[in-house]
Amino acid sequence: MSKQPAPRAIALAVAHSEPLAFAQKALEPEQFLRLFLSYRQLFRFILFYLVASPLLILLLCVLFVDDLEFIATLCMNGFVLGLILWVILSRFVAGKLWHRYSIWYRSGLCMEELPQIFK
Repeated sequence: MSKQPAPRAIALAVAHSEPLAFAQKALEPEQFLRLFLSYRQLFRFILFYLVASPLLILLLCVLFVDDLEFIATLCMNGFVLGLILWVILSRFVAGKLWHRYSIWYRSGLCMEELPQIFK
């Protein structure tokens, strides 16, 4: 399986993200590809939680049908707390290059600092 993203996926992401659109214009193609892969990795990491946690909640509700009210309350609170922890964890696990770039992008766009992000 190739790590090369489809051109349509890149075009769609660029159309919906101003930082990605700027990066596509300002970076070399190899650097932009690395940045886009980091962006996609972060997106998928966060999306995994949003898909997996409701499935886990449903499984717990089916397994513990006798205490459904307690389990549902516990799961909803756990979902919110888990999402917060998952987003914090994503800062250290997935999309490290994207995080560095987004901090640079929000700080004022000093073009001399941009190459150092990719080291």
